Amino acid sequence: MTTPTAELAVDALVEQAEELCSLHDHITRVIAALDVSQGSFSDQYAQTSTTDFAFKSVVRMFLYQHARGFNDSELHRRLKGTTYVFIRFELGRAPTQQAINYMWRRRFSLADRRAITATAHEIWAVAADHEIVTDGEPRLDPGEVSDALVTDEQIMQAIRTARDRGLGAFETDRAANARYPDDYSSSGRRISTWPTWGRRPHVGASIG
Repeated sequence: MTTPTAELAVDALVEQAEELCSLHDHITRVIAALDVSQGSFSDQYAQTSTTDFAFKSVVRMFLYQHARGFNDSELHRRLKGTTYVFIRFELGRAPTQQAINYMWRRRFSLADRRAITATAHEIWAVAADHEIVTDGEPRLDPGEVSDALVTDEQIMQAIRTARDRGLGAFETDRAANARYPDDYSSSGRRISTWPTWGRRPHVGASIG
């Protein structure tokens, strides 16, 4: 059961998502563009605690996870994949699977975990109505990448990963001869129904 404050946070984020779905072509971009207001959820880490990941970015990451129906392993794989999903959420780097599990259980109260899960399901429903839910990830546009965010090693790792997976390269305007990894998944199938495995709490990301 969510608290009145959490219910307001859910409503506000879903309302945002409805507007953003008319501006963006993919659910991942919609979630990345959400404005998570201060106080929507309570950061359980102490104010003096040091963490590598900003709270609002972590909220978006978990909204993404539960909207997409991913377990912790798949979430980590997507974040560090060739489309640099972690950059969209301003995470700095992809957290490990263990860090994802720890943050979910330690950084959010039970009420907030339930609210985030409920919000994610609502966002998925809105995005599905707009037909912007696919099983792949959108490419990171050149304009979304700054040299300060993506290191040469990350680029090379992405290229190696793409080559190992048999993915093609895509051209950008960063250099005439520059080529970078293509979409995380070459499939562009529309998903018209919520994944059955995303309807129940999964290992490593249970609500409780």
